[in-house]
Amino acid sequence: MDETAIRAQVIGRSAGTISGIGPAPHKSYINTRKAPSKVIELLELLTQKDKDKTEQLELLTQNDKDKDNLISQLT
Repeated sequence: MDETAIRAQVIGRSAGTISGIGPAPHKSYINTRKAPSKVIELLELLTQKDKDKTEQLELLTQNDKDKDNLISQLT
């Protein structure tokens, strides 16, 4: 048995500890308050990127149609 196992057996497990490691890291309540705004910010960024990609796809599709029309006129 190692020292951690002996302590756990003698003292018992207490809240806030990780078996075999020791005290658990404390939660940062600042991060939990800021997390929703960061998620919303990331969601807005991804939504904008999606819109940009959709616009690019529409332009490429229109270019393909224009090229097909030109080819059909030339033949």
